[in-house]
Amino acid sequence: MATNLAQCTIFQRSRYLLNVTSWYRIILDDPDIEPDPLVIDPKRQAALNLAEAEAWRDRATRVEQAHIADIANRALAQGQWMPPENGELDLDDPETLQLMIENYSDDFMRGALRIFLRTSPKRPVAQRNKQKQLTRYRREAEARRRKALKIWIALNLNVKISSKNSNTT
Repeated sequence: MATNLAQCTIFQRSRYLLNVTSWYRIILDDPDIEPDPLVIDPKRQAALNLAEAEAWRDRATRVEQAHIADIANRALAQGQWMPPENGELDLDDPETLQLMIENYSDDFMRGALRIFLRTSPKRPVAQRNKQKQLTRYRREAEARRRKALKIWIALNLNVKISSKNSNTT
């Protein structure tokens, strides 16, 4: 299992780096350039920061939209329980758990299934909480993008950047 987790993390990391590289190339308008986090040039550093911010915003937006689509699909299919095609029951699905609770006669097993039902990540309350969290992540990514874009524009226009703590403009 640890190997699968590591492979998944490596895959996600490489996909993230490809996204950053794509944005970096678009920002600098150079299809052959590679991002280098150790570069000293402030313009290229700002471009890399903006590319990372764009990649984070893209990913946060995609994850949030996928979650919203999952909530919508679950709402449309509510009350239409179908047995899984692969024969394995999903113990996170509230409808599956409710059906199992109704059909078990063993009180211990029914109690355990009720615990699963209360802690299911697919129940509406958990989905709303996750939606709030994903919205927060997207907003943080958008804020990071705005800050990076402000620095990028200022460097390209040779303007001093004003901060809340200093009085320079």
